[in-house]
Amino acid sequence: SENKSFSSGTLQEIISEYPNTVVYFYPKDGTPNCTIQALDFSMMLADFRNAWYNVIWVSKDSVDSHIQFANDNSLKIQLLQDGSGDLLKAFGSEWPLQEYGNGEELSDIIRSTYVIDSTGKALYAIRDVNAKWHARAVYKLITGNEYTK
Repeated sequence: SENKSFSSGTLQEIISEYPNTVVYFYPKDGTPNCTIQALDFSMMLADFRNAWYNVIWVSKDSVDSHIQFANDNSLKIQLLQDGSGDLLKAFGSEWPLQEYGNGEELSDIIRSTYVIDSTGKALYAIRDVNAKWHARAVYKLITGNEYTK
């Protein structure tokens, strides 16, 4: 399955497939903002890949939750489970538990995007991401072009 649990070898295996990878950390499968962004990144995945960038999404949700989220929304992007939070900590995308969304859910994940090369070196870091138009903003950042489709 495309939706994997994180292990130390997983990220290296995934990022070695393309010269560069967009790694997006998000709070929770199925929430409104995450769904908006997931649909945008999925719709644009072929364009990212044509520019030699892969896209992976990371949260602490279970692999079953990722599969449900992907199936419900026909997602093309890879969803990675980081149940231990090791990857979040490595990228510095964890914070004290806070409310997000409707004010009832709690998450310790900062909505954030990193663009890394195939060795894991960070090329760009975008924190406190705005859900709407984020995929287009990342595309413009890495290609220098507006997304016009």
